[in-house]
Amino acid sequence: MERVRIEAREVFDKLPWPERSWESWRRTPLEKFQPEQRFRQFSTPHFNREEFLKTSPVLESGKPREGWALEVHRASNSWVCYRSEETQTIELYDWFSDFPKAATRVIEKRIQRLPDRMQGWNLAYPTHGLILKVPDHQRISAPLLIQLEEEETISLPHLLILLGKDSEAQVVVRFDARKAPGIFFNGGITYQAEENGQGTLVVDRLLPSEGGFFLSFEGYLKRDASLGSVEVHVGGQVSKSNWKVELEEEGAKGDLKGAYVATQSTHIDMELIQSHQSKHAQSNSLYKGVVASGGKSVFQGLIVVGEGATKTDAYLANRNLLLGSGARADSIPRLVIGNDDVRCTHGSTTGKLNEMQLFYLRSRGIPFQEARRILIEGFFEEVISSIPRVYQEDVLNRIAESLV
Repeated sequence: MERVRIEAREVFDKLPWPERSWESWRRTPLEKFQPEQRFRQFSTPHFNREEFLKTSPVLESGKPREGWALEVHRASNSWVCYRSEETQTIELYDWFSDFPKAATRVIEKRIQRLPDRMQGWNLAYPTHGLILKVPDHQRISAPLLIQLEEEETISLPHLLILLGKDSEAQVVVRFDARKAPGIFFNGGITYQAEENGQGTLVVDRLLPSEGGFFLSFEGYLKRDASLGSVEVHVGGQVSKSNWKVELEEEGAKGDLKGAYVATQSTHIDMELIQSHQSKHAQSNSLYKGVVASGGKSVFQGLIVVGEGATKTDAYLANRNLLLGSGARADSIPRLVIGNDDVRCTHGSTTGKLNEMQLFYLRSRGIPFQEARRILIEGFFEEVISSIPRVYQEDVLNRIAESLV
């Protein structure tokens, strides 16, 4: 681990901090993150960052709750794991323990591709983290949960998820910062699926009203591997995510979705990159958001097709609903195509609730708030249906509560 962290710090020192002049940050209230000021605070002698660099063993503590195959919880600086019988072979490592070789190779690849200090910070100076490795030829029937209960004012976690050859797993990652008012959260997730690895990844975050949240994700898909991902962003003051999927080898497939709700005084900013590096790969994305009066969302989607990525099939879509005056949703889809033998399309729509549908429901005696909830749930159904069933109700309830 120490060698990896030293390498990350060397790269970090050479990178710039994000600037408002950059296209990816131009619409983001960077002043609310204040990354350079936060880093200076993090680097002072009064803030002993080295106290975080302690190995926290993963403590085994019985069976998971019904509907889950495995649960890993972090609270009070320790990891606690609950396993079913079928997950006994899944490997778990605290970030500051010795890395398995497969993990080291993937993290070193991520480090060499870092674009700026904001994304590199949680690799160079992590406060905590976890590695989850699903071995080859193992198919897990129920989802896996990783829950991080954040309690500090600065949190810099990194998670690494490794899906073995011909394996299948559904992973839900839940960042819960409700106990940390004013938190500055800068997290990272790195993911790799080996040949024919079939993965689902859901990332959700619970923020205090004044919290700031930044997350960078990078996923690598090998031959015939697939990833179905869902980002969920509800509430908080300001959040930004950078989500990038690299289809590295032939036959790789990405099905990428997002659901977000920007309420009053909330800014939600998402950047998605579908990067095709090999032939006969496919990616589809669908991000749907509801923006209430006084809220703002930004979605920037990019399909990149390399020179050798012939027979690429890629689609990018963003759909928004505006509720009330003063709601704003910016949608910026783009294509960068390196050869002609591809099929790439994108689309974006922004509108309001269907008044005829709303009138019909109310004419059947359904109160306005309930009728609106039904229509909004229907709007999100394409995205929410991709979330493991055991977690769907949790997401739907929080969406409904945020719009009361």
